[in-house]
Amino acid sequence: MEETKRLAAIDIGTNSIRCLVVEATPTGDYRLLDDEKATVRLGEGMQASGRISKTAWERARVALKRMREIADGLGVVAIEAVATSAVRKAKNGAAFVAVMKEEAGVEVQVISGEEEAELAILSARHNFSMGSSHYALVDIGGGSAELVFATGEAIQDVASMELGAVFLSETFLRHDPVTGKELKALRAHIRSCLQKAFSDRSFPPRQYLIGSGGTITSIGTMLMAQRKEGYDSVDRYEVLHSDVVHLLAMLERMPCRERRSLSGLSPERADIIVAGVVLVEELMRFLGTNILRINERGIREGLILRGLDRHDLLAASAA
Repeated sequence: MEETKRLAAIDIGTNSIRCLVVEATPTGDYRLLDDEKATVRLGEGMQASGRISKTAWERARVALKRMREIADGLGVVAIEAVATSAVRKAKNGAAFVAVMKEEAGVEVQVISGEEEAELAILSARHNFSMGSSHYALVDIGGGSAELVFATGEAIQDVASMELGAVFLSETFLRHDPVTGKELKALRAHIRSCLQKAFSDRSFPPRQYLIGSGGTITSIGTMLMAQRKEGYDSVDRYEVLHSDVVHLLAMLERMPCRERRSLSGLSPERADIIVAGVVLVEELMRFLGTNILRINERGIREGLILRGLDRHDLLAASAA
């Protein structure tokens, strides 16, 4: 029997856990077999306790066990699983990794913010032709955001900042609806972080921003819903800065219960979307760019591409 050329990639973030299962194709690419998501909120309450809570831990264990079973059922040869900001920061992060291996059957690698950026770059290069343009790339998670400056294939600078949508929401946005004072403080914090991260470098304005992560894809799906466009996929969808400004003006006036029923927005993201969109709007201002291009799969696709190469599945498939 011919060995399967299937691989699973699991991205354990602060807000959600995502799992892709793919199969290498004879053309040297891959086809998607399954795409799973579980909103486990690993970072919930971590600002106060510094630990992954018992309830979040259990939600993650159940989700990972289910994803492991799905991957096994589809006959994968390997599972590439990484954990990002929440597990990286948590005082009980190492214990979490050990228990997930024993009880859920998933061996998890905790990666740095810079490694997150590398995976996002891999995915972006797979989906976009950069040419010689000056651009930036951002991956926004629940706990952190990774920002990359590049020209063509050359990476000029990379920064991982504590600017995730869950972190910013828990830290700055305590009222519902959010207040003008809270938004002002949030914007000031974001600007300060960006200036601090890149204070010693001077870059020409970016021609466009490539974005990935749940905040970015939600911006795309909400705008597509407003325009009565089908939003089965937002991959490579283009958004203008003015679109983001108008979307934010609507979101910040709404109480969370209204945002939960908003077309194009997942209800479990309703309480963190305002902070995420503020970050995107401030990023576009900081970069001097008017165009946001959406990369739908981001880090988890980077994991797939790296894993296919690591396990020689593309070479075996194309042979």
